[in-house]
Amino acid sequence: MFTQDDTLSFPKLKQVNLESGRVYVVESGTDVGEVLPSITRVLGFKEKPHLEAWKKRVGAEQATRISSLATTRGSELHRLCEIYLSNRELPKVWPHVGELWHRLKPWLDQHVTRVYGQEQDLCSFALGVAGRTDLICDVDGVFSIVDFKQANKPKSEKYIGDYFLQGSFYACAVYEHTHQLPKQIVFPVTSPEELQLFVSNPNRHLGELQTRIGEFYAAYDKKPVDNLVPAVV
Repeated sequence: MFTQDDTLSFPKLKQVNLESGRVYVVESGTDVGEVLPSITRVLGFKEKPHLEAWKKRVGAEQATRISSLATTRGSELHRLCEIYLSNRELPKVWPHVGELWHRLKPWLDQHVTRVYGQEQDLCSFALGVAGRTDLICDVDGVFSIVDFKQANKPKSEKYIGDYFLQGSFYACAVYEHTHQLPKQIVFPVTSPEELQLFVSNPNRHLGELQTRIGEFYAAYDKKPVDNLVPAVV
């Protein structure tokens, strides 16, 4: 059984998917009505040559098929984590998800001790960004942000720089509203071959995160026709 702790509180957010990208609308607190872009949208703004090279190598149709399968499998894996960490009975696990779940579950059992929030909407007014983290918890007693990732094969750290920026944002957002700073950001990456664990200090990535956010907003200043903040949400 995982200990549940609901002492942390955050502004209520509403997710809205626009043609220009995902935003979150603040629905509680002193900043009601403010609209913030999602962290995945901000980080996705920068071109990723290795991803484009992969799409070209396998072909557009195959790339779409692989991405669609990965999205479906990833969503189901996240759902299993949420159910399990809430101390609820697990549903039937499909084989293509089960091979990942059976690698991830022992890590959850051995290292997650206290759960503060799952699928938690977070925003930072200081950074001007919002998003949703998978898990706020204690990992081996250390206050942490955990974001689950899945892959078809093991990942190289040189290709997951955006993971650390994403985690750094979540840590900043938690601190902004609770004055409690997560000491580490943890990314369990599950593939059919193995479970990899990438861990870092969120402070290490704050400078790069701020740079990427600045680049995103600068681009929107230059293209006002692609409106970040819609007239009606």
